[in-house]
Amino acid sequence: MEVDVARLARGEAQHLAAAGLAPRQRLAPAENVETCAGDVVGLLSYNSTEFLTTIFAANHLGAVAMPINWRLAAAELAFILE
Repeated sequence: MEVDVARLARGEAQHLAAAGLAPRQRLAPAENVETCAGDVVGLLSYNSTEFLTTIFAANHLGAVAMPINWRLAAAELAFILE
């Protein structure tokens, strides 16, 4: 099975932007997506295709993807997310 990761990442980037990833400036004149340079997207997930495409999507928007270990305790997660 062949997966078009770039297409999936662009779609995911649009979802992240629609979710309010603080857009600041246009990524490119032809695109309807704005960059989120410097924003951090925390990813609490198992390894999967969606995990990988979300990392690429965050990079596509100019944000930084921060994988978070899903095995952490609630207090540890709260500390990281603050």
